[in-house]
Amino acid sequence: MTWKELRDFLERENEKMRPGETARIESLHQATEPATERRARRLAGEYPARTAINQACLHFAEHGHWPSMDPEATLYAHDRWIWAMWFSGWLDEMSPLQEEHSREEWLEWLLVESWHELGSWRWRTSQESS
Repeated sequence: MTWKELRDFLERENEKMRPGETARIESLHQATEPATERRARRLAGEYPARTAINQACLHFAEHGHWPSMDPEATLYAHDRWIWAMWFSGWLDEMSPLQEEHSREEWLEWLLVESWHELGSWRWRTSQESS
């Protein structure tokens, strides 16, 4: 699977991942709290939820569908998904995929391992600076 194929898959699945209820909850937060408070809340909530989100991401990678998650966990999983789309696109631009791995293995790496090594740092930095 090439990085482009993986990114195309991620983009197709992205539309399925954003349930209306989660978007509604996030829009309520945006409407009722200042941006600095919203960012602080999101930053504070991500780390304690990591184990559950890791498990949800691994479940998706293995089974092709998301397990039941509460709205807040879904938001954090979606943050990882956005990271995976961006990072796979960047990797495709920088270098064609050389290693042969299954989609499941690449999803596990993008949604869990690369998130812990790079994505969460980039996400936190963007949250703190916006």
